[in-house]
Amino acid sequence: MREWERMTEGRSPGEEPASLMAEGPLLREQEGFMAEEALPREQESLPEEAGPVTAPAGGPPTELEQLADAAKTVALAYLVLQLDVNLGSLNILPNWLAYLLMVNVLPVLGKREPTALLLRPLGIFLGLWEGLLWVGALFSLDINVYAFPVVAAAAGLYFHFQLLTNLAGLAEGCGCPERKRILRLRSVFVITLTLFALPFPWEENTTLMVIGFLVHMVVALWICVVLFYLRYSLWDVQRKNAAGQDGQST
Repeated sequence: MREWERMTEGRSPGEEPASLMAEGPLLREQEGFMAEEALPREQESLPEEAGPVTAPAGGPPTELEQLADAAKTVALAYLVLQLDVNLGSLNILPNWLAYLLMVNVLPVLGKREPTALLLRPLGIFLGLWEGLLWVGALFSLDINVYAFPVVAAAAGLYFHFQLLTNLAGLAEGCGCPERKRILRLRSVFVITLTLFALPFPWEENTTLMVIGFLVHMVVALWICVVLFYLRYSLWDVQRKNAAGQDGQST
């Protein structure tokens, strides 16, 4: 108190001591420096505002895109089933490859058509059977023994009937116009398979065999064409859905 009185003695009212006047600017500079130093730390500790979430350009394919690729794969598989490209005794487009392609896309088709998943065991069985026939033809072995050909023929009839039925259901569920064509082609394709599976002496009736073979080939190739059309229809539905979502977001 005495020191304060000595400092303020002789000072007019409102006049600050000289030492306080000298220390005032220094204190203010120090406080300003500390405030500026603390401000970036506070800014660093604050989380940034979350911007709009956008899907990357190379993101995973949508369900419709996967279904379109599945339709293309099945079309290629049916094409492989009808083509025999041989190098000597080696068939470079074996039937087991076609069934392998079909089995691989069954999980994708099962997302819209759950009954397609039930075809997986049959597809594996048919692939193994065709693999045995392929090896037998390569090494001149007789694989057609016991009841295996009959069982394989029955399994093939059901497999193709149900697979094409599922593809028709997929077309209907996605609003694609290929449903009726797939069903009609399915019926003719299965009928021709059934005729060739019957114990009929085709070798003695060459004309009927040629006609039946040509009908079967034309139907199988037309199935490939329709499935490629289904692929483009699914892509078109995907584009329309994406355009509708963009319109809603804007």
